[in-house]
Amino acid sequence: LLDAGARVDLTGHQEEVIAVAWSRNGFLLSASMDRTVRLWHPERSTGAAALAVFPHADCCSAVAFHPRDDRLFLTGALDGKLRQWSIAERRVVAWHDLPGGNQVTAVAYSANGMVAVAGTASGHCLLLDAATLHYHTQIHVRSRRGRNAAGKRKISGIECINGPAGDLLLLVSSNDSRVRLYRVKDKEVRVKFRGALNQDSQLQATTVGSAVVCGSEDGRVVVWAMPDIAGAASLLNPLALINDKLLKKRIVVDAFQFFRATESSGQPVTSVTVPPEPVYDMLVAAKMRSADGAAGGAARFIVTTELTGRVKVFERSNVLQSWLSP
Repeated sequence: LLDAGARVDLTGHQEEVIAVAWSRNGFLLSASMDRTVRLWHPERSTGAAALAVFPHADCCSAVAFHPRDDRLFLTGALDGKLRQWSIAERRVVAWHDLPGGNQVTAVAYSANGMVAVAGTASGHCLLLDAATLHYHTQIHVRSRRGRNAAGKRKISGIECINGPAGDLLLLVSSNDSRVRLYRVKDKEVRVKFRGALNQDSQLQATTVGSAVVCGSEDGRVVVWAMPDIAGAASLLNPLALINDKLLKKRIVVDAFQFFRATESSGQPVTSVTVPPEPVYDMLVAAKMRSADGAAGGAARFIVTTELTGRVKVFERSNVLQSWLSP
């Protein structure tokens, strides 16, 4: 957390951190190339003192907290194994081996915590029972025609969404530079988003209010309007592109000071994250933010990271909100 020199450093990993996950109570999991996952809390973790360390047999490429019980979390690793961990017991309580040693590159839970989803390097999304990790079904992520019809591009991110009439929807990012919204019931693509460049990275699109945002390898953050699922068009172009050519001004909206960054290095935007409510509450307690900055459950800010290590915070404003909630 950075503001006027105040900072919390969470150190201890020996190699690159490639995935993080926040719990609803402000805990943080970080997955690293050093084959470990570490548990932190910004108020309780200092220096190299992670709250817990969870070793893996190979690099851990993805991690997700259980949405209803943050004593459980899911990890995917390059050894082709999906694992569910108990923080209280410090051990794996369920696992699933992918056939042929297929690497797990993305993981997620459904909002009710009953379904676990794993994305693979071969372009498949596996749906499993979250309690036992028993296999249920899978979706092959690919286009109907063209160069992406083979469907062999890596799944780089998954987000589960509650759709109309309780339908489970999957927002799937893949290395064919597409973001697709699937309805699990019929395994059909309901919406396809294009405009972000994602050929080699671990980029993940995420929902923010009524929009979808994703980083891009060309240094942009791409924002799309989330359409009405029932009448959605098959393909949408970006609603807006946030790039550093637009980030030169300081604007003040809703009693917030929103500082625009200077010219970008042009490096890939490697992640776009919406921090959980407890993180914002900590900023309010530290008098870094006003308590009445956003209402109605809207995201207060999004955080982006670049390949160079730069971290940028986009705070909610009338201008930003007009992009994110058209």
